Amino acid sequence: MKLILAAIAIILLIFFTVPFVFAPGEFVEIKTEDWGVVHTIDSCHAGKYSYRCDVKTNVYHFKEIDITDFPDNSLAVGDKIFRQDDVYENKIEIYYCKNKMCSPHGYCNEYSPCWDEKI
Repeated sequence: MKLILAAIAIILLIFFTVPFVFAPGEFVEIKTEDWGVVHTIDSCHAGKYSYRCDVKTNVYHFKEIDITDFPDNSLAVGDKIFRQDDVYENKIEIYYCKNKMCSPHGYCNEYSPCWDEKI
C-alpha cells in the first residue's frame, strides 16, 4: 500500500512540475526581420523533403533557401518575405512569413545553444 501511495505521489509531482519547467514564460515581444520583396527565383533543386532555390529580394540574396518553409510551401515573385520571432521569457518561436501569412520554422529555448544567437 505504501508503495502504491509513493508511486502516486511521484506521478502527481511529475504531472504538476513538468509543465512549469517547459512553459514558455510570459510573452515579451514580437521581433521581425524584413527580408524584402522577391525579385527572382532560380537554380531550384528538389530534395526528399525540400525545394531549395536561389532567391533574390530587393534587400538580400539567399542561396539555396528552402521555399517549402514558407506558407503554402511556395514563394513567388512579388511576395514580401520576413522572419518573425515571438519572444517569451524562456523560449523563442521562429516563423518564416510571406505577405501576411506565417509558417512555424522552429523554436529556441533557454537551454539551447541558439539562445545566445537571438536576433
